[in-house]
Amino acid sequence: MTVHFSADSQARVVELTVSGKISHADFAAILPKMEAELARGPLSLVEVIDSFEGFDLSTIWDGMRFDLAHWSEFRRVAIVTDMTWFSPFMRMADALTHLQIREFKREQLDEARIWARNWTSLGDD
Repeated sequence: MTVHFSADSQARVVELTVSGKISHADFAAILPKMEAELARGPLSLVEVIDSFEGFDLSTIWDGMRFDLAHWSEFRRVAIVTDMTWFSPFMRMADALTHLQIREFKREQLDEARIWARNWTSLGDD
């Protein structure tokens, strides 16, 4: 599997680690886990991108539906990667959404996790 899922339900943080190409099967395996966590209330996301070789086109529609249905339920999104070409996309998403999105280098993973967990201190829970 190219996507690994873990959740800290008490801290309300989900972490995804991506390596390689995301297949429709990867997305289908993660989706019910994400929805189960979101059913418990808002959360933050830490997405660790070790490598990214694209995704199956069949995941685009499912991904868009998920994003539209749950956009308001995410508080902070930490993107952890050394792949610099993600930066413009992160800045655009940060400017266009209510989300707090921040990019971290791979060696800053612990800092990203701490930042993602601290959203409850924002008073928006």
